[in-house]
Amino acid sequence: MSDTDQKTDRSRESSRESAPRSAWEKALMGVLLLGLAVLIPLAVRDYIKQYKKSKLPKIECFRQSAEEGYADAQYYLGLCYNLGVDVPQDVEKAVGLYRQSAENGFAEAMCALGVCYQRGTVVEKDDAQAVEWYRKAAKKGFVPAMYNLAECYVHDEGVPRDETEAFRLYKKAARKGFPAAQCALANCYTNGEGVPRDYERAAKWYRKAAQKGHAYAQCLLGLLYADGLGVERDAAESIRWLQASADQGIPEAQYHLGICYAEGHGVAQDFTKAAELYRLFRSRLSAEQGYAEAQWSLGVCYENGTGVERDEDEAEVWFVKAADQGHAAARWTIGRDAEEESPSDENEAAPPAAEGESGANP
Repeated sequence: MSDTDQKTDRSRESSRESAPRSAWEKALMGVLLLGLAVLIPLAVRDYIKQYKKSKLPKIECFRQSAEEGYADAQYYLGLCYNLGVDVPQDVEKAVGLYRQSAENGFAEAMCALGVCYQRGTVVEKDDAQAVEWYRKAAKKGFVPAMYNLAECYVHDEGVPRDETEAFRLYKKAARKGFPAAQCALANCYTNGEGVPRDYERAAKWYRKAAQKGHAYAQCLLGLLYADGLGVERDAAESIRWLQASADQGIPEAQYHLGICYAEGHGVAQDFTKAAELYRLFRSRLSAEQGYAEAQWSLGVCYENGTGVERDEDEAEVWFVKAADQGHAAARWTIGRDAEEESPSDENEAAPPAAEGESGANP
């Protein structure tokens, strides 16, 4: 089903806390801030208890504490400005408060300021500055900063690429239960990056992240079960994890689940269901997101009338999309059709193998 030597993409996803009860609690208890998972320390929980007893508006409690120099209050007041919770949204003011808090030694603010530098939010983009703030936060034990710093080492952003150091940081964050780091650590074991390749350990860490709802980990664990890498081959388990990932909109999971239905792997063969996965059940989303193999497979379905009404024009649309991304079989198909329209004495060449050998063409 999959090329086991092909390197998997790392997702930069962060975990979310459970749904809070109100807008301001949402800002405090867990949101995605510029791609950063916000974790609430005990000190701020004490603030929340005070808020419930206070007659002052909750934002004023933050403001007063921030003005008194409390670093955690400065950070969470910045969050409120960043999100527009109880105050007009003002990202510039938010970043200023992150800086005050970071300079006062608050790890969450250090990491948030690093993200601002990495993304060029309010401040000029500066990967080296981002790394510096991530490193400071990581030294204080802030897990998302460890993950972000590892990503910098992987992608040569602000520091030279260093797979060994990235692996060390991923492992440290993964052991503290951070799902994105657990998935990234599993990728290291899968690809042999910074550590010898070890599919059993990869499966272990994919499972940990997948059980916490990490969508890419669910997809990659499903593929390990499909190929019997690091785990016993188990088509039913493969389907279970691919389905969980596909339900979260992961294009690769949607595509491979479609293959399972087209070829009858772990499920009864069902070309109509396969076509729905390629075209309707989020597979059109995966194609439109740019997954060339899904675009190719959808084109094949339309060309052959497999699970959908035969439509050569629609097939050509998807073949062109795939060809534009360099898909070899799609390019050959377009060239073949062009030759059929323009008679030639030359013998027709055989088509190249499709990438990943999809089973969309029964």
